[in-house]
Amino acid sequence: MEGLIIKSTGSFYNVRTAQGVVYTCTARGKLKITTTLKATNPIAVGDWVQFVPNQNENEKQGSITSINNRTNFLVRKSTNLSKQVHIIAANIDQAYLIATTRYPDVPMRFIDRFLVTCEAYNIEVCIVFNKMDLINTQDDKEYLLGMAQIYQQIGYKIFFTSTTDQQ
Repeated sequence: MEGLIIKSTGSFYNVRTAQGVVYTCTARGKLKITTTLKATNPIAVGDWVQFVPNQNENEKQGSITSINNRTNFLVRKSTNLSKQVHIIAANIDQAYLIATTRYPDVPMRFIDRFLVTCEAYNIEVCIVFNKMDLINTQDDKEYLLGMAQIYQQIGYKIFFTSTTDQQ
């Protein structure tokens, strides 16, 4: 059977089939991975996998036998093993970066680092500036609009939101 990884917890993966049935699966032995990437986690959320359901139909458990080819993926450097990476997600169509300029202030270097990573893997990004209700002074407004204009001029879609004001 084929399914999409929708959750990864330790060595257990929730796999959703095209019919919407979710199986809890583990990886079977050594998976054949068609990449030279040295990753701490061979399977990531967003991966399409082949799996075999267990014999007991009521338990909805199975074993992942292979990972389909990925269109793209996001990685970060593994914290413990510097020569390996941790795959954050795979087969990403679009990413939304939610940032705030006040409480907490998200530094532009963090935004830039995320954008560069997504560009490297051909992932479209929209930037969402949240907590607009906390932008009260003229200086805060000018800072935010200036930052937004920089990203908009280089081609990113920008959104302004406030959950408090339901914007």
